[in-house]
Amino acid sequence: MPDQKGPTRGAFLARAVDYFTARGITTERVITDNHWSYRRSADVAAVIAELPLVERKRVALQPHPCKPSGLPAVSHPQRSTMR
Repeated sequence: MPDQKGPTRGAFLARAVDYFTARGITTERVITDNHWSYRRSADVAAVIAELPLVERKRVALQPHPCKPSGLPAVSHPQRSTMR
């Protein structure tokens, strides 16, 4: 995408739904990350409002840090050294 603005994201979402619909795939839910252009864009909200979705619920997931496993990091050899 040329930028990460709401109108661009809304247009992309509309094209993606049209693409899948043309191939017989129905859209039941739209799941996105928490980027502001999805959460606060009137363009994205308008596209989602027009979709025949099974469930209309906005849920903002809270980010969580990765938990260390306690195992040492594994170093993989470079491809150039594997020959």
